[in-house]
Amino acid sequence: MLAYLRSHPERRITREEAAALAELSPTYFGRLFSDEFGVSFREYLLRVRLERARYFLEETGMLVSEVAAALGYSDIFLFSRQFKQHYGYPPSQLRK
Repeated sequence: MLAYLRSHPERRITREEAAALAELSPTYFGRLFSDEFGVSFREYLLRVRLERARYFLEETGMLVSEVAAALGYSDIFLFSRQFKQHYGYPPSQLRK
């Protein structure tokens, strides 16, 4: 499951879909996941996406809007807000 999430950060997989892939109930999957990793499935997925975003911004010539689109964000403002909440600075700061 973790390898899938890391290799497909643009895919907005739900806890229910992940639980079905693991052949567990969503509630049990969520509890097991947070017990094992210390964060909710949703928080982990967000971290994976934002780590990939940071990589794209630091290592490629992609614009912030291109990174947001590549990671499945339809709203660049949501992407920027989540990035800033996670890292403490806006994604545009990495483009300077």
